[in-house]
Amino acid sequence: MSLLKKIFGSSRKEIWAQIANDIGGEYKDVGFWKGDGISYFYGEWEIILDTYTTSDSDSNVNTSTTYTRMRAPFFNRDGFYFQVYRAGFF
Repeated sequence: MSLLKKIFGSSRKEIWAQIANDIGGEYKDVGFWKGDGISYFYGEWEIILDTYTTSDSDSNVNTSTTYTRMRAPFFNRDGFYFQVYRAGFF
């Protein structure tokens, strides 16, 4: 095991490839601009796990936040829709 791996642990690519292998999915690295992720098929559904980063600038301070997201794209043939509301008293 290399010194860097002992200090920092496995890379995200190694971990995600192992997860994909464990669940029977596929790890996809599509390049620097599009990133990487895990694709898993459950029946006719494709479930995708990936990350995306947002950048914010405020008063000369640049910050970025990286999110991990899970997506299951589908064709809306029946006009299905739903709304999400913040939990609260009303």
